[in-house]
Amino acid sequence: MFGGKKKRLISHVTNAMHPFIMNTQKAIGIPKQFWDDDFVLGFIGFCIAFHMNKTSSIKSSASEKGAALVEILTNLSHMNGLSLARKYNQLTIDKSSADFETGADNAATWIFYMYEAMNDENTNKNVLLASKNGEISDRGVIGTNLLDILYFQPVKDRLKNF
Repeated sequence: MFGGKKKRLISHVTNAMHPFIMNTQKAIGIPKQFWDDDFVLGFIGFCIAFHMNKTSSIKSSASEKGAALVEILTNLSHMNGLSLARKYNQLTIDKSSADFETGADNAATWIFYMYEAMNDENTNKNVLLASKNGEISDRGVIGTNLLDILYFQPVKDRLKNF
């Protein structure tokens, strides 16, 4: 898998995502049901897939990417990564969960903003909200506000139901 770079890829993506998970734990807590939530899985899964694609310059098969996803989800959740990866893959394929799609879309918005890869940055409603309609111009502050709008607030609202 990924030649001799498998462990490095898994380590890199896990290390890239670990602070995100730790900040979630500090900010709102992570109950067991957190990892079963479609929105959470969509958001975190998209972030993992993005990091995997950015980290690996080597074309890899779907099964190789799937194996890496299992290990990364296991490392981050300390749960059954295989079960989480299966659910993630199923939701990706059948598009049966609006919550999953919203989580993935929100992650894409945040990541593309942070990587300065958005086509509609000046008109995107969430970016405008995060910048307080242009009053804030610092990308780091806007990115932090955007993460709160797109991830932390929705997860806080969802945790009320856990």
